[in-house]
This record gives sequence, structure tokens and C-alpha cells, in this order.
Amino acid sequence: SETHQTTLTQYNLDKWTDAITDAAEGDTVYFTPGKFYGNLTIDKAIILIGAGVAQVDTWFINEQSGIQNALADCGLPTDTGTCITGTVYINLEDNPTLTKNMLEGFLIHGSIHVNKPVTGLSIKRCQVGGNFKAETIDTICTNVTLERCKFNLVYCGFLENPHIRNCY
Repeated sequence: SETHQTTLTQYNLDKWTDAITDAAEGDTVYFTPGKFYGNLTIDKAIILIGAGVAQVDTWFINEQSGIQNALADCGLPTDTGTCITGTVYINLEDNPTLTKNMLEGFLIHGSIHVNKPVTGLSIKRCQVGGNFKAETIDTICTNVTLERCKFNLVYCGFLENPHIRNCY
């Protein structure tokens, strides 16, 4: 469902990309639990909130395998989680300065690719099976916040003044 100018619009599960397309700058798109198939391109400053992923709030040490992430196994959503099966492409024009979270509460099987510079990008409580990276060497992002997330790999070379908290 989507909140657009204080009006709630609901979309069928198979029309989930229409909700993103129809959203205006500043809108919030809420995702129900379930699997959403395909890639996602975000080309405007909107807020995407998933139902969450399997997680707990602590880290622990396993004597046999070392540190264990607190965000459960990537790739295995629970019945209450929101899973995007593809890659998320963040493709915002004119280096905008964001003031709210862009992604929160998702399991993303693919990666998150930032295609153009952005300031203030915030991603929270997400598990990403792939990488968090820039598409080109010229994509320098400032004040990016990654909080309580799990990534396979984060390419930090494109991040200027990053804020990375409780991530694995």
C-alpha cells in the first residue's frame, strides 16, 4: 500500500512495482509480508517500509564458527518478513539530500546499487544477500547511514562520511 498526500492506496501483490511508479516524491510505500519478485529501481525520493526480516537485537559468539550475525540467515524470510528477490537500484537525479529512511525492513536477495551521488541515504534493518556498492567510480555518496543491516560486502570507497552502526 502507498500513502500519497495522506491518502492510502492499496495494490495487489503482483502490481507491487506500480506502487513505486505511482508514488510521488516524499510518499511512503508500505509492503506486506511476502516475496516480491524482480528488480526494483528507485528514481525519486520515496520511503519504502517492509514488514521486516527475521532478527534479534544482539550479536553472539559461537565457539565453533566465531561471530554469528544477529539478523538471522540471509535468503530465508520468515512468514512475517518482506523479501525482494532481485537487486535494488537507487537512481536519483541531481544529488538530492534525503532526510528520511529510504529502505527499512527488507530482505533483498540481490544487491543494492547506487547509480548516482546522493546525500543522506539511510537504510535500516535490511538483510542484503549481495553487495552495497556504487555503479561507477564517480558515484560518491555523502552521509550514508547503514543501521542494523547485514550485507555480503559493502564497498566503502564511494562513501564519504558514512555512518555504519551495528551492521554485519
